[in-house]
Amino acid sequence: MYRRVHCVTPVVTRRKLPMKRRNFLVGVGGTAIGGSALLGTGAFTRVESQRRAKIQVAKDSKAYLGLDGCPDSPNSSYTDINNDGHLEIEMSPDNPNIPPENASPEHVDYGQGIGVNSDSHTYFDDVFQICNNGKQKVGIWIAEFDTLEPEGDYGFGEDNDRAVDFYLNGDEDDSLVGADNAFPLGVGECICIGIKTVTKGLEKKDQLIDGNEIVINADADNLGDLGDRVDPDSMSVTGMCSHVVDGEEYFLWRVYNENDFPVNTNWECTGHDIEGALDVCANATRGVGDQPFIPGYYFLTDEQCDPIILTVNGTEVGRNGIDPGKECEDFEIALINYLVQQGDIGNTGVCVEDEDDVPEPA
Repeated sequence: MYRRVHCVTPVVTRRKLPMKRRNFLVGVGGTAIGGSALLGTGAFTRVESQRRAKIQVAKDSKAYLGLDGCPDSPNSSYTDINNDGHLEIEMSPDNPNIPPENASPEHVDYGQGIGVNSDSHTYFDDVFQICNNGKQKVGIWIAEFDTLEPEGDYGFGEDNDRAVDFYLNGDEDDSLVGADNAFPLGVGECICIGIKTVTKGLEKKDQLIDGNEIVINADADNLGDLGDRVDPDSMSVTGMCSHVVDGEEYFLWRVYNENDFPVNTNWECTGHDIEGALDVCANATRGVGDQPFIPGYYFLTDEQCDPIILTVNGTEVGRNGIDPGKECEDFEIALINYLVQQGDIGNTGVCVEDEDDVPEPA
C-alpha cells in the first residue's frame, strides 16, 4: 500500500518570520481484489457466482493508511485536509491557516511566517501523523525523492544533507526516507512525523522538493527494524507476583517502555524452555504520585522464570525474577484473571495507566 503525496515544498524566504507552506497532496492508491479457488470432489464446466463487493474511498484521516495533522502539536497548523479529503502540507503563502499578506493588521498573527529561512537548518517536530487503520502490522516509510542540493559547508559539520528530510518522534537524526528506514507500525498505532530543511545557498522562492510530491509506503513485507531506535536503558521488566487460577499458577510481569512508540520485544524464561513475543505499548512508564508502581505493560507466564530475560532485536533490555513470598495486590489479581481469560499466555498483554484502568475479567 502507498499514498502518493503531492507537495508544494517549503519555499525559502529572507523574512525573519516562520515559514511558507509546503503542500503534500496525498492521492488515492490503487486497490485490487483477489479471488481464491475452492477445490472439491465434484466436477463442473462453468460456474458464475455473483457476490457483493463494496470498496469505499475515505478521506486520508479515516483511510486504511491514515494521514492527518499530528494531534496536540502546534506544527500541525502546516497541514490541511483539502476538499478531496487529501492531506496537504503547506509551508508557503498558500497555507489556509496563514492570513494573506494584505490582511489588515488586526487579522494578522505576526507569529506566522511564509517560508523557511535561507542558509539555515530548520526543524519542525510532529507535523503530521501516519496511522495504521488496516488489519495487519506494516512497515511505513517515505520513498526517496529528489530535492535541491544545499551548497558548501554551512557550519553544522555536515556537507551532504538533503534539502528536505522527514524524521520520527522529534528525533531529527531518525529519518523515515528510504525503504531501509522503514518503521514497524502495528494495527491501530500512529506515529508523528517531523520535517527538516537545509537551505544553504538556496534563494527566496526556491521549491525544495522536485515535482512537489512524495510517496508514503505501508508494506506488510517490509516491517523495518527498530535497531538503534530503542535504547536498552529505555526499557525494563519487573516480576510482580504469582496467583492460582483454576488450579494453575500464573506469574505476572510488568514492562516499562519509555519510548514514544510501541516496541516489539521477545522474552525467554530461564530454567524453562518457553519464550514469547510482545508488542509493548508506547509510554508505558513508571507513574508518579500516591501509586507510582501501577502504570506499565503487564503480561503472564505459566512458569516461574528466574530470571525472565527481555530482548529487542537480540539486545537485552531487562531481566528480573519474582519474589515467591510476595502476595498479589487486588489490582494484580484482577490483571491475572483478565489475562488468563484473554488466552495466548506470554504473547498477550495489557497497558495500564492507573488502578482505574485495570480491565475487569468477564
